[in-house]
Amino acid sequence: MVILLCLLHIKPWTIAIAIGAVALAYYLERIGMTPPGALRALRSYFAGRYRPALAWHKVRFPVDYQRRRLPWERPAPSGEILLEPVSKSDALGGRQAINSADSA
Repeated sequence: MVILLCLLHIKPWTIAIAIGAVALAYYLERIGMTPPGALRALRSYFAGRYRPALAWHKVRFPVDYQRRRLPWERPAPSGEILLEPVSKSDALGGRQAINSADSA
């Protein structure tokens, strides 16, 4: 295929690409690899050694429980945090509930 393309567009750089492709195919044949095997090896090289069994968004990363506050971060609140009870009218923003048991 590469040689046919080289014959259709005769330029020095296409001839160099054709010679390089033939040399690469010859080398792969000499070491005992087929073209699909060579493509799988190339894909494996780019994928890397670490292949988790989970998808990237399901992998749980380690947590550093000894984390120290950085100088520009605010200190964590210390002491008790008091919460105020919320009434139904406050939660609805002053509006009445449509499907409440009180309105029936």
